[in-house]
Amino acid sequence: MHKSGFANLLVPHPGAVNWLLGRELKMEYAISLIIKHEFGHLQTVPFALLYAGILLSVSIGEGAMSWFKIFFLAVSTQAVWEMMS
Repeated sequence: MHKSGFANLLVPHPGAVNWLLGRELKMEYAISLIIKHEFGHLQTVPFALLYAGILLSVSIGEGAMSWFKIFFLAVSTQAVWEMMS
């Protein structure tokens, strides 16, 4: 796990995406691509929060929150955020 973020807001996530992005590239290109990906996290924070907010409001609107729904919300938000970045 590594952390990505800005100032004191650091979000841990697996380094698998960075590893996949940099596979079989020259080192300079791999580093450049990884840096762009990490900055992509910062740029897509508002959309990830919007996605999480929509899922949370729909879940609360149904009237029942469970640990499964909370887990699904966290995992799916992380997955969407990685794809947007």
